[in-house]
Amino acid sequence: MGGADKGETTVVDRTEVVIVGSGFGALAVAKKLGKAGTPFVLISETTEHLFQPLLYQVATGVISPGEIAPSVRAILAKYPNADVRLGRVVDVNPDDNTVVYEAAGKRHTLGYEHLVAATGARQAYFGRDEFADLTFASRPWTTRSACVARSSAASRKRTSPPTPNCVRTCSASLS
Repeated sequence: MGGADKGETTVVDRTEVVIVGSGFGALAVAKKLGKAGTPFVLISETTEHLFQPLLYQVATGVISPGEIAPSVRAILAKYPNADVRLGRVVDVNPDDNTVVYEAAGKRHTLGYEHLVAATGARQAYFGRDEFADLTFASRPWTTRSACVARSSAASRKRTSPPTPNCVRTCSASLS
């Protein structure tokens, strides 16, 4: 990949497996490694594992954001061999088996024996990229945007008050 030097680089101990991402693929691998007792580091740009197909239920107040976006740390908490880090991978060096990631404004280098890149998927428009601006897929939904939609809908029609969980969680995510 190669990347420009930016910030300070810290060399960290090597680990057996580095997993990049926190989607279904990354978590499936992490759970298997956790059960096997294999040490691993999971690096994710987000603190939660978001199940996007249910965002509409958060927007309509049926469920709370926490029900579709559990913390990655909480999901992997029962595995003592799991190390979850918040950061963005900016370089992969296959020749020396290292990844470089940014966290809190600093660069960190982490060595590995095995690398799992499970960074998710992107929408494909099959050569019709102009469709991107016309679909909801081009506007990534988050628990925050679902809460904004819920709040907006509730303010227009006060017949269904927001659930206590949604109010508490949405208020926190909107601040």
